[in-house]
Parts: sequence; C-alpha cells; structure tokens
Amino acid sequence: MGVIVPAGVLNSQPLENAVALMSLTEAIATGGKLPPKAIRLAIEINGSETDADLLHLSKLNPVMIFNDPAKNLSHLHASRRLFEFLKREGLKIPVIHHFRSSVVDDSNELSLQVKMIE
Repeated sequence: MGVIVPAGVLNSQPLENAVALMSLTEAIATGGKLPPKAIRLAIEINGSETDADLLHLSKLNPVMIFNDPAKNLSHLHASRRLFEFLKREGLKIPVIHHFRSSVVDDSNELSLQVKMIE
C-alpha cells in the first residue's frame, strides 16, 4: 500500500512505496518517470487533454486516474468523454472523480451540489 503524493513533492522528499501523482501533461513530458522511492503512477485529468494526449495512458500504465475537470468545463461532459475514450481504447483504469464543495452541514445541500456537476 502506498500514499498518493504529488510527484514534485516526492522529488524533493522521497517517500517509500508512494504513488506519484502527475498531470497527464507532466507524465507525458517525463515519460512517466517515477520520483525516487515511488512505486506507481496516478494521473490527473482536467478534461482539456486531446485524444492524442489520452492515448499515452496505455504506455504510462497508471494505477488510477483522478478526473478533475477544469471549472470552465462541464463535469458531466468531461467525464463522459473520458469514459468513452477509455472504453473505445479498451483501457481498464480505475477513475476517481474529484469533487470540491464549500463547507456544507446539510446533507440535502451537499446532494444538490453534487447533482449540479452532472
């Protein structure tokens, strides 16, 4: 088991068995080279990547994808595009949806906020 840590932090502060988190752009630029002591790679997708960029996922072999669409993009459409790409390419990479919310004490309000990103 490893802790997920941004690759930049791991470069300056190596951590045994860490999972390095990189944006897809960063992973492409570095060829997916892991920082010292990191054992796996996790990729962050923001929805602005081209299909040509996404094709690198198969070579990078990430343990998971963090789907964190940019604020100017529809979370639903960016997510659908990512899942359609993964299916079309036959890539079976787990995807974690990143959701940011203001502090909410009411579970009904939180449900509404989550529903609004769809």
